[in-house]
Amino acid sequence: DVVDITMDLRENMYQVTLKREEWPWNTHLLANKGWESDLILTLKVNRIPTVFLVDKHRKILAIDPEVKQIRSLLTPFRSLTGLSN
Repeated sequence: DVVDITMDLRENMYQVTLKREEWPWNTHLLANKGWESDLILTLKVNRIPTVFLVDKHRKILAIDPEVKQIRSLLTPFRSLTGLSN
């Protein structure tokens, strides 16, 4: 699943973006205190974009993984879900 987090200080602008982009995932979070948001500070985000690969137990497997690393981490699931390269 995908979760996006915005640091936009203007919630109304983020709502416009959500409507325009029509992203297919359902979880959208607003860290509306920007860099001072508790969520941003907890995750130690220091640049945009930052990508976290998280397992089903909420354990962070990789931060800003390269494509090869993502493929390697997802290999065990390919036979289960029919993922392609």
